[in-house]
Amino acid sequence: HPNYLSGLFRKETGETLTQYLTGVRIEAACYLLRKSDEPIGNISSRVGYQDNQYFHRVFKKVKGQTPTDFGINTGTDRTIGPFTHRPGSEFFGCHEMNY
Repeated sequence: HPNYLSGLFRKETGETLTQYLTGVRIEAACYLLRKSDEPIGNISSRVGYQDNQYFHRVFKKVKGQTPTDFGINTGTDRTIGPFTHRPGSEFFGCHEMNY
């Protein structure tokens, strides 16, 4: 049952499934903003947001700055480290992610 799974997930991780998936998508976007020179619209699509304006709103809510500002603040050297670690997810310990 979906409600059981959602409750179990929240109990184990301390966050809802939606919060977790949003975090995964935004961290993947941060990685791509650092490592590629792709347009932000392409990056938003690659991480699962079909509406670019919605992606900008969610990104700003999570990171406190727009994807554009994030890209500027990380500079032109897009070789900055891999994903940051999120509690409950060993996924972000990886050094490289293949899309």
